[in-house]
Amino acid sequence: MLTTQRDFGDRTDRKHARLKYTIADRGLTWFRGEVERRSGIRFAGVRRFAFTTIQDPHGWQPCADGSWFYGLHLLSGRIKDVAGWPMKTALREIAAIHTGDFRLTPSQNLTISGVTTAQKPAIEAILQKHGLAGENARSGLRLNALSCVALPTCGLALGESERMLPALLEKFETVLDGAGLQADAISLRVTGCPNGCARPYLAEIGLVAKAPNKYALYLGASYNGTRLNRLFSPSITPDDAVALLTPIIRRYALERQPGEGFGDWCNHAVLPKDATFHSVGTKA
Repeated sequence: MLTTQRDFGDRTDRKHARLKYTIADRGLTWFRGEVERRSGIRFAGVRRFAFTTIQDPHGWQPCADGSWFYGLHLLSGRIKDVAGWPMKTALREIAAIHTGDFRLTPSQNLTISGVTTAQKPAIEAILQKHGLAGENARSGLRLNALSCVALPTCGLALGESERMLPALLEKFETVLDGAGLQADAISLRVTGCPNGCARPYLAEIGLVAKAPNKYALYLGASYNGTRLNRLFSPSITPDDAVALLTPIIRRYALERQPGEGFGDWCNHAVLPKDATFHSVGTKA
């Protein structure tokens, strides 16, 4: 796949350089045939598959080769030591004894992979020693939250994202706890600019910075990422977003159908029927 993209991808135009454009231009049948020719492997027929969750598997998970991996939740993917939360120190200690590898996930989490059954107790002991064994026992909202790095790292950022996410989650968690939704998986994503590096337009609750402390609020995406959200408020502060969504969250807890996600419910119960997806900066 890599060499096919290397040889046929459009590297002359950055906006047309991704693999998806190579497939769009030449067709999936051509791409599959070229990869089969280069690899010497013929793909089996397409099998039915449905994404039901976007949340990474947490805790110990068995692998097909008999090894294990440990899924560890990391808010915004940030590995550092802070008071009472020595994540970097703990992972350094694990690395000293670990014979497998570490993998970062698209949902900004980490897996300690290739762990033997004999190594599991030692890795668990290190996490326990540093008070990190409960990192996966978080609210459904927190386990599904994403943010981009934004300020002060990204030169494109118009507002905060990673640094404001913990406080924002705490406020929303208070509302969700009061509504009995503490364990419900709801996707919330924040980005510091409209480029959307944390995929906010696929979030059930998406906040996209337009200026310092001003965000466009999007609602109504499907939890599994098969439907984009829609603009709900073109310019709002994070605190105002919490206040605005508090009665909506309480309504959702009372009115939802069994198994209905927050985004699905908002799509029909809150958003106008004629609302469409809007990019930041356009009029709703």
